[in-house]
Amino acid sequence: MKVIKRNGEEVQFDINKIIKKGFVFIVPVTLVLFLIVNVIHNKLLDFNVYWREYYHDSNHQLYKLEGLGAETVFEILFLVLIVAIMSKIKFGNPVLKYLGKISLEIIMINYLMIGSLYFVYEKYGIAIYLALVLVTTLICASLIYIIKNFVLERKSGLFDGKIQ
Repeated sequence: MKVIKRNGEEVQFDINKIIKKGFVFIVPVTLVLFLIVNVIHNKLLDFNVYWREYYHDSNHQLYKLEGLGAETVFEILFLVLIVAIMSKIKFGNPVLKYLGKISLEIIMINYLMIGSLYFVYEKYGIAIYLALVLVTTLICASLIYIIKNFVLERKSGLFDGKIQ
């Protein structure tokens, strides 16, 4: 919730209330606009809007701005649509709680696993590589989480559902 001062008065602005009140209107309108802008954006890409300078076109900067504008509107509509839909859907299960606990460790260790297991990709292909990266990242992140809590003199808390 954001408080905006207008003429000495405080006006509260809460995006969640706006989405809840206008959900029935926001989602269909945003979806239709999203689909229309998607078609426009695809037509602009078919027109090679980002590569017009290779056709010796003197207005290539304007074409790039046109493509960027359409792409920006496309992305904003996508974000509004996702935020509106996700405001009604609630996720919660033990797997998500577990991943939420070790999310910092996953972020820290994932790139290391991607780089150090690249030889598996070259030898066995993408399917084995992705599965191995996923499994090793989760195992290493869990171990790092346990070690971190041990060093900070906490109990592990990995499987008890409590975040400390």
